[in-house]
Amino acid sequence: MRIKELVHCWKSTEDDVGSIHKLTIEIPSTYFAKILALAEMFPTQNIETITVDLITAALHELELSFPYIEGHTIIGEDELGDPMYEDIGPTPRYLQLSKEHFSRVKN
Repeated sequence: MRIKELVHCWKSTEDDVGSIHKLTIEIPSTYFAKILALAEMFPTQNIETITVDLITAALHELELSFPYIEGHTIIGEDELGDPMYEDIGPTPRYLQLSKEHFSRVKN
């Protein structure tokens, strides 16, 4: 979910996100006040849902910001027959670590 989609999502019904894990965080008062303001603006959403949605959107935006760094190994060809090179940037490591952590924390 992208940041731009949050308001639309908060106005509609909530999606099933699968298993839930509890995370206790400390947040500066200025940001907590902003989350409270959003909860007041969108009374069908609770503080926890808004916070999870913001984290989800921020992670999505972060993933999109990782640069593609072309490696030397050809991993395939595109539709025009041009070589496609492996990504040696942070994305493959991030995806692998995410997969490993998910294997440990899923039900």
